[in-house]
Amino acid sequence: MPKRTPNVVAAHRPSVSDEAVRDATGRGWSDWFALLDAHEAFATDHKAIVALLRDEAELASGWWRQNVTVEYEKARGLRALAGQTADGSFQIGVQRTVDAPAEAAWQWLVARPERWVGACGRLPLGPGTTVRCDDGATIEIRSVRAGARVRLFWTPPGAERPTTVQATVTPKGARCTVGIHHERLADVGARNAMRGRWRAVLDELADSVASDEATVPAETEPTRGDTGGDTDGRRGPG
Repeated sequence: MPKRTPNVVAAHRPSVSDEAVRDATGRGWSDWFALLDAHEAFATDHKAIVALLRDEAELASGWWRQNVTVEYEKARGLRALAGQTADGSFQIGVQRTVDAPAEAAWQWLVARPERWVGACGRLPLGPGTTVRCDDGATIEIRSVRAGARVRLFWTPPGAERPTTVQATVTPKGARCTVGIHHERLADVGARNAMRGRWRAVLDELADSVASDEATVPAETEPTRGDTGGDTDGRRGPG
């Protein structure tokens, strides 16, 4: 029988530094992972790995046994990383409370798509509409609830496949909450990059509408209520 090999998750970065784990346990992360691989711990479960660290590696600290086990599980694909979904892709969600009415925030999203998804004039709100933006991005509208939610497939310039982006606006009296949820990201690096992007977008939106800079006329849009596909809020591009 051929020797089994572990599934190495290249994107994994332990939450504790290599120096810290080495000072506390006498081994660095690569040493611990190599030891556990040698015992084919990747083919066992959490309890078995903890027991192996106690009995075979003689790791005395219960806290460190748990910590090493969890980091090993992440490094070998046995435990989902932060933001990882069942299909192995990643997602990120950010939100911001805005000192302006929901309608002002919604109009900013619709009138200024170049500030968040692509330079295409005014964001089209017809489900199924696909637009190639001036900056090279491609947008396909999937579903709309006018004034409250738009869900779209977004292919940024240079990207090989689309991801799914949903923007929501929720009234909070004279204020509102704006959220952006981004799905089907390739890896941890993409997730971290998009977290920064969407935070910056929401900061700009909040500053703009709060200072009355987003003075755009309202246009006729689909009547309130969901239209288009992806109504479960989960489906993404195939």
